[in-house]
Amino acid sequence: MKIRILSSLFLLTISITVNAQIFKEEWVLSNTQGCKVLDPYFIDGTTMSWEGSCENGKANGIGKLTKFIDGELESTYEGEYKNGVKEGQGIITYADGTVQTGKFVNGQMMGEGVMIYEDGSKYVGSFIKSSLHGFGTFDFANGDQYIGFFISEELYTGKTISKDGTITYYHKKKEVDEEVIEAKSNYQPKIGVELTEYFDKYFNRCSKEKQVYYRHIVYKADNQPTDTVKTYYKSGQLYAKAFAIYQDYNDEGKSFYEGDAIFYFENGNIKEKLYLIDNKISGIDTSYYPNGQIASQMNFIGGLEHGICKEWHENGKLKSFALYEDGYLISDFNAEYDENGERI
Repeated sequence: MKIRILSSLFLLTISITVNAQIFKEEWVLSNTQGCKVLDPYFIDGTTMSWEGSCENGKANGIGKLTKFIDGELESTYEGEYKNGVKEGQGIITYADGTVQTGKFVNGQMMGEGVMIYEDGSKYVGSFIKSSLHGFGTFDFANGDQYIGFFISEELYTGKTISKDGTITYYHKKKEVDEEVIEAKSNYQPKIGVELTEYFDKYFNRCSKEKQVYYRHIVYKADNQPTDTVKTYYKSGQLYAKAFAIYQDYNDEGKSFYEGDAIFYFENGNIKEKLYLIDNKISGIDTSYYPNGQIASQMNFIGGLEHGICKEWHENGKLKSFALYEDGYLISDFNAEYDENGERI
């Protein structure tokens, strides 16, 4: 497990990447008796060892799972499995000393939990799919503290209190001069009923008369849509579709998406196509001009640019290319071109 914390302006980003590979779900044999477990973050070279009972060929009950990557210890999980999937209370201890404690649902840590890092930093708060997502408190190893909302392990809206007492406020990932008191809509949708929700151009909830966008949606539980969320322009043209694991009622930026996401221009042409793993862009993010001409192709892993990224002019001529590694530009491998194809 690789965890990176960028503390410039106390912006916290924790990205989990191994050998620049994209994770996938995979059933893995965990002992010589053919007992399997589901690994939601499988990569090539992964092996596992399960110490516990096995029913119908899958790990069941309380036990211990040890995970290795290319023969090196990656983590151990002590807790409950049901039908080969983590389910119930459990503790994951990573090889670097990081410890994650909480409740697991369908193989992922969900709800309230605790993460203690190798350097002594500690997070107590909400998790979605094992990611820091929701309200929580992060105590940094240097004595500073952040209190507020996290979005996929990034500071979103809240404040940091340094060990000397200095307070820095954040609102929607940006540093601001004073604390922003967020407006609450008090929206409480009916569960199991198709609803139409209206939004202004900033995606704040509004009346039907003031709408710029609207959405048809059914919630199976609080903040949990039943299916792919589809949002439309006022005209009725599809604006976006994506699957939301968590749909925030007051701030669209706090929602948690997974899988394919597609955005459209009002003329019906695709504006952008991307894929999300744990609410972070992974794989190729492709954007287009309104006429359908490709505008850019960016490669991502865990929300970070990784690989060759290209841009094109609207006439189809290459505009630029660049090489990134884990979010950093490789300075000696990039170039820009004008609309005639001449290098700038």
